[in-house]
Amino acid sequence: MRAKSKVLYSSDYTFEYGKGYYLSRYEGSKIAVITSGRGAHEALAAAEILKSEGVEVDIIDMPSADEAMFVELAGSGKSLLFAEQNNGYLYSEFQKTMFKNKVNFDLNKIFSINALDESGKAIFIHSGTYKQLAEHLGLSAKQLAGTVKKIITG
Repeated sequence: MRAKSKVLYSSDYTFEYGKGYYLSRYEGSKIAVITSGRGAHEALAAAEILKSEGVEVDIIDMPSADEAMFVELAGSGKSLLFAEQNNGYLYSEFQKTMFKNKVNFDLNKIFSINALDESGKAIFIHSGTYKQLAEHLGLSAKQLAGTVKKIITG
């Protein structure tokens, strides 16, 4: 990790390729944040900020694309925020899965923050501290919490 991080899983946890993991899950949540790696820590910190404001958010750590979970999420009725500190790989795989499986979903409920600009070109992020880079991309915990609030309030 580029910054100090809490351990997310026990030492005996077994990971499976192609599987996502809920780090937090609430029955009545209106949104799920899908992320991976260091982004999971930012998303969990954002969830803590939101929880203090009475907002519950599902956080999913997806180290590799989980097609079954993508289909489940698309049918959940929840808004989905792909928060990725990379080129939007999970968001891209989500789109491919929806097309391949002919899944109907509400495009107005799918959001993505990553290191690509609005036209799909890589954003120049040559150097900086982890905090500076996360903030530059809009992926700090505080920024994610703000984005989640905007999404769920319209």
